[in-house]
Amino acid sequence: MTERLWLAIGADYEREARAVLAQVATHDVALVTLPSDADPRAVGWRQVEEALGAAGHRPSEEVHILDGRALLASGPPPAGLRSVIHATPTCCALLVSHSFVEHCAAEGKSVVSPGRLMRWRKTRDEGERRIETAPDFIAESAKQLVLLDSGVTPGVLEAMAALGQAVDRPCAIVPVGLDFFTLVLGEIIAAWRLAKARRDSMAEVSRANREAADLFMVMDLIGELVGVVSRDEVVAKVLDLFVMLFAPRVVAFAPVPSNSAAIVFRPAMARDVGVDDLQAFLAADAESASTTSGQGFMVRVSHRATLLGAVLTDGIRFPEFVIHYRGLASIIARVCGLSLANAESYEALGQANTELREALERIKTLRGLLPICMHCKKIRDDSGYWQKLEEYLGEHSEAEFSHGICPSCFERNYPDTPPGARKASR
Repeated sequence: MTERLWLAIGADYEREARAVLAQVATHDVALVTLPSDADPRAVGWRQVEEALGAAGHRPSEEVHILDGRALLASGPPPAGLRSVIHATPTCCALLVSHSFVEHCAAEGKSVVSPGRLMRWRKTRDEGERRIETAPDFIAESAKQLVLLDSGVTPGVLEAMAALGQAVDRPCAIVPVGLDFFTLVLGEIIAAWRLAKARRDSMAEVSRANREAADLFMVMDLIGELVGVVSRDEVVAKVLDLFVMLFAPRVVAFAPVPSNSAAIVFRPAMARDVGVDDLQAFLAADAESASTTSGQGFMVRVSHRATLLGAVLTDGIRFPEFVIHYRGLASIIARVCGLSLANAESYEALGQANTELREALERIKTLRGLLPICMHCKKIRDDSGYWQKLEEYLGEHSEAEFSHGICPSCFERNYPDTPPGARKASR
């Protein structure tokens, strides 16, 4: 929402102020009207706060109060109200210079503003004051009345004639227009815009520095993750970085396939927070999304179009930076996806190497020279013991043995066996 400058002015100058703002102001200036300061009791900080509140003023927005002499006697402004009082020497110093007003007073002339004149006419018409009674803004010693005609108040000439008749004084009209009032308001608006531009510039520099620091931290993470070969360590480092960057109430990683028991939380006692959000997000085809609370976001973790999981960050400490945070989280999620894929490859390679080493351990004793007895064919093992051939091979390989007899051994060991029996024994 655009920050606005608020101008608070008495009702006597409302017409002039609106006419000037229509020429020099845009959407960043707002006007609020205060009661006339003819009765000091009618203008106080309570009335200012009420008028601003009714007009939609926000506490962070600055208020400039024009012709605020009456407020100076009502004490300091309320806490939290950013206010600046422009206490003009006289009520007419918004339309002409103070030196002009002093010059008229020195010549016995009483200067009248259109707003005050029309307020006097209204009270006269309503019967609140007799025609022959001089208003309090006319000096008793005044020899002549001078109207500062701004050119925006209809009926002012007739009202001036009625006032001159009521107080029995000659009248003069000075067409001052709005040039001086335009200079007064223009200077206030220009100074505020310049100060705001400086604040915005400093805030932009601060934001750029903060984002640069965040990016450097992300780059450090990328360097650290290059050598990580454990899936659990990758997840732990990513969650720790999310905590450092975003200061969330809870951060969680849900792997794919996902179940509530497999989700990793920071802090651990936040278990089950955001589980429904994570599961709904994983089921949807989106790179990022806001959490149900509106105080966090979720990002997709993938590698080469393969979904590996999602990270939820909720209850971030500075929600005004959520757009920047969400962009950073997306970058980290891509690095996390690459690191998780690498860790899975390392783990698969490690498992394959383990199985290969075990296979080599099983077959390595069957390679090379085996000491075997030339008579009984027993084999000597590494401990110096002699084992039967079938026992040794059974222990050092996956071979299994069954016993039979070859024809030569049968002839040699059973020479008296009839030929038919020999055939049957084979």
